[in-house]
Amino acid sequence: MEHADVPAVTQALYRALKPDGVLLVIDHAAQPHSGIRDTEKLHRIDPRVIISAALAAGFRLDARSDLLRNPAHTHQLLVAAGPIR
Repeated sequence: MEHADVPAVTQALYRALKPDGVLLVIDHAAQPHSGIRDTEKLHRIDPRVIISAALAAGFRLDARSDLLRNPAHTHQLLVAAGPIR
Protein backbone atom coordinates (compact mmCIF):
# COMPACT_ATOMS: atom_id res chain seq x y z
CA MET A 1 0.00 0.00 0.00
CA GLU A 2 1.31 3.44 -0.88
CA HIS A 3 1.46 6.33 1.53
CA ALA A 4 -0.91 9.24 1.09
CA ASP A 5 0.40 12.05 -1.07
CA VAL A 6 0.38 14.68 1.69
CA PRO A 7 1.37 17.59 -0.59
CA ALA A 8 -1.41 16.72 -3.07
CA VAL A 9 -3.99 16.45 -0.28
CA THR A 10 -3.04 19.78 1.29
CA GLN A 11 -3.03 21.49 -2.12
CA ALA A 12 -6.51 20.12 -2.81
CA LEU A 13 -7.70 21.36 0.60
CA TYR A 14 -6.27 24.80 -0.11
CA ARG A 15 -8.05 24.99 -3.46
CA ALA A 16 -11.33 23.76 -1.91
CA LEU A 17 -11.47 26.34 0.88
CA LYS A 18 -13.04 29.74 0.29
CA PRO A 19 -10.77 32.76 0.70
CA ASP A 20 -10.06 33.30 4.41
CA GLY A 21 -11.28 29.76 5.11
CA VAL A 22 -9.84 27.94 8.11
CA LEU A 23 -8.32 24.47 8.09
CA LEU A 24 -8.20 22.69 11.44
CA VAL A 25 -6.09 19.53 11.55
CA ILE A 26 -6.47 17.05 14.38
CA ASP A 27 -4.48 13.87 13.91
CA HIS A 28 -2.53 11.27 15.85
CA ALA A 29 1.07 12.42 16.12
CA ALA A 30 3.98 10.15 15.32
CA GLN A 31 7.40 10.36 16.93
CA PRO A 32 9.38 13.50 16.08
CA HIS A 33 11.37 13.30 12.84
CA SER A 34 9.55 10.12 11.73
CA GLY A 35 8.01 11.73 8.65
CA ILE A 36 5.39 9.46 7.10
CA ARG A 37 7.03 6.23 8.31
CA ASP A 38 4.16 5.37 10.68
CA THR A 39 1.17 6.43 8.58
CA GLU A 40 0.22 2.94 7.43
CA LYS A 41 1.34 0.82 10.40
CA LEU A 42 0.29 3.05 13.31
CA HIS A 43 -2.02 5.57 11.61
CA ARG A 44 0.22 8.39 12.85
CA ILE A 45 2.12 11.19 11.14
CA ASP A 46 4.84 13.59 12.21
CA PRO A 47 3.11 16.98 12.62
CA ARG A 48 6.03 18.64 10.82
CA VAL A 49 5.03 16.82 7.63
CA ILE A 50 1.51 18.25 7.72
CA ILE A 51 2.64 21.76 8.66
CA SER A 52 5.33 21.81 5.98
CA ALA A 53 2.95 20.58 3.26
CA ALA A 54 0.22 23.02 4.33
CA LEU A 55 2.62 25.97 4.25
CA ALA A 56 3.86 24.89 0.82
CA ALA A 57 0.25 24.71 -0.41
CA GLY A 58 -0.33 28.34 0.63
CA PHE A 59 -1.82 28.03 4.11
CA ARG A 60 -0.40 30.03 6.99
CA LEU A 61 -0.04 28.66 10.51
CA ASP A 62 -1.97 30.84 12.93
CA ALA A 63 -1.92 28.61 15.99
CA ARG A 64 -0.98 25.24 17.45
CA SER A 65 -2.41 23.58 20.53
CA ASP A 66 -1.25 20.90 22.92
CA LEU A 67 -4.78 20.49 24.29
CA LEU A 68 -5.04 16.82 23.30
CA ARG A 69 -1.38 15.97 23.88
CA ASN A 70 -0.47 13.41 26.54
CA PRO A 71 3.16 14.02 27.65
CA ALA A 72 3.46 10.42 28.86
CA HIS A 73 2.55 8.99 25.46
CA THR A 74 5.44 7.59 23.38
CA HIS A 75 3.64 7.70 19.99
CA GLN A 76 4.70 4.10 19.32
CA LEU A 77 1.30 2.37 19.54
CA LEU A 78 -1.38 1.87 16.92
CA VAL A 79 -4.02 4.55 17.45
CA ALA A 80 -6.69 1.88 17.97
CA ALA A 81 -4.64 0.07 20.67
CA GLY A 82 -6.40 -0.41 24.00
CA PRO A 83 -4.44 2.18 26.02
CA ILE A 84 -4.86 4.81 23.31
CA ARG A 85 -8.50 4.28 22.54
